[in-house]
Amino acid sequence: MVSISVSLAEIKFSRNQEDIIIVHGLGSCIGVVIYDYANKLGGMAHVVLPDSSIQPNSPTPGRFADTAIPVLMDQFKLLGGNLMNSFVKIAGGSNMFKYDRLATLDIGRRNTESVIDALKKYNIVPLNKDVGGTSGRTVKLHIATGKIYSRMIGMQEKEL
Repeated sequence: MVSISVSLAEIKFSRNQEDIIIVHGLGSCIGVVIYDYANKLGGMAHVVLPDSSIQPNSPTPGRFADTAIPVLMDQFKLLGGNLMNSFVKIAGGSNMFKYDRLATLDIGRRNTESVIDALKKYNIVPLNKDVGGTSGRTVKLHIATGKIYSRMIGMQEKEL
């Protein structure tokens, strides 16, 4: 098996049956996984922040939810992905720091909301999600099966 690692602000795809797309250490970031089960095409975005207004014209559109989702969808379609045969699942969005009074600083929650809002523009609702909490996660997509696994630090791996 070949592991394809998705770093901060990256978007990667594979249709190689031996590949596993993996993102390590999702804290407040969101891993957005799309999979076309008919074409065995999978992709993952590692979304870092909710909104590109802080850095318009960013050279890395995968960094922000509002720009990463359109790029993820465009690349998915260019590679032959069909939304009619697909699902999306998300994981991450932890609150890594305790902010009792400053909800605006809960980047994990804001990332989750922004990703879900961006997906709605494509009439997509995540089939499943593993979001929130206070620990980081690792997320894996097995291209051969479309199975997605999430594991929080100190916990057992679970299928999404």
